[in-house]
Amino acid sequence: MQLALPWPRLFRHARAVTKPRRRPLRRLGDLAVFALLLVALWLPTILSCFSAASSATLSENRPVAPSPPLTSLRDLVTFPRRYEAYFNDHFGGRHRLIRWHNLVKFHWLGMSGSSRVLVGKDGWLFYNPLPKSAVPLHPPPLSATLLERWRELLEGRRRQLAGRGIHYLVVFAPDKESIYPEQLPGGGRPAAASTPLDQLLAHLRDHSATDVLDLRPCLRQAKGSGPLYLRTDTHWNGRGVYVAYDTLLRNLARFDRSFHPWPPSAFETVVVERSGGDLAIMLGLSDQLSDEDVYLQPRHPRQARPTFEAPNAADEHRLAHLRPVVFDGGRGPRGVFLFDSFGEPLAPFLGEHFSRLVCLPSYGLDLQRIDRERPSIVIQQLVERKLVEWDEGRLPRR
Repeated sequence: MQLALPWPRLFRHARAVTKPRRRPLRRLGDLAVFALLLVALWLPTILSCFSAASSATLSENRPVAPSPPLTSLRDLVTFPRRYEAYFNDHFGGRHRLIRWHNLVKFHWLGMSGSSRVLVGKDGWLFYNPLPKSAVPLHPPPLSATLLERWRELLEGRRRQLAGRGIHYLVVFAPDKESIYPEQLPGGGRPAAASTPLDQLLAHLRDHSATDVLDLRPCLRQAKGSGPLYLRTDTHWNGRGVYVAYDTLLRNLARFDRSFHPWPPSAFETVVVERSGGDLAIMLGLSDQLSDEDVYLQPRHPRQARPTFEAPNAADEHRLAHLRPVVFDGGRGPRGVFLFDSFGEPLAPFLGEHFSRLVCLPSYGLDLQRIDRERPSIVIQQLVERKLVEWDEGRLPRR
């Protein structure tokens, strides 16, 4: 009698016994990964629909893409490209993701998460106006054409004002790396390296009668008295403002002996702990980084008072983010002060030495305003990095 074994059933049983028990868990893991992927893909879009705002403060120092209009067939052709740029700048949670990225790079790797910001030594941050090159370390030289365009611009303004009996003084506010090159990352900037400002000053000395004041020597000499610039900001602090004010008034005394700067003893130094400055804001880390700011409070009441006027510079180079102001009641001649963000804290100091000082945030020259004010002196303050940021197309025409 032959025994017949149920081979097919035995094989099925063996496979069932040896079948991996983890298959349900694996499927669960696959579903979880798939669900996370869907969330990652769709969450920014969902947040954008509900206009979810991030609590992180972030400024990239550039205009964001506007919402693209769709009102014509021509708009329809370019709509996908414009909407992609708009979505890239506005999708939900964008600022928070950038902030997390910058937190990891800054605190764990000691690096910057933005091509516009360089992380230097001892917590110092520096602004890079051209992110595709290491400008603060090795600024590119100005071309001969651009040098001549700068000369034509400044010399043309000098002649226009001189024809009206007005003295024109150009003041360059130095970039932070020009005063503290030793705090730059790596080996810093070579001491003998020529900068665009060096080039322009040499060119103007040889080919123009424009009066230009270079504040770098006096600021470098005053470094021993304490920090003159903020570590996490592009701008100078109260000490730097006073050095610039003192040097500027002594320069103006060559033309009017009534200009005498107030001595340091006329001010009380106030040191204030504050959150991170504009460079920290560009990284979204203003609440993570702190800074020490310095203010100089006059010990005696100021004579010049801001008026309720709101003058506007009628030119395309006015700076809309800064507020114009007029000081009245000081002693001295009438003046016009054209300034950028470096000159804003300097204006109240200068107002004390003019019977009327009209302060306009502009890189242009509004001759109609000049003619109405009839000043004896026009002071044009420019930040040094404009020599790098402006090409021939962006340079003011007059």
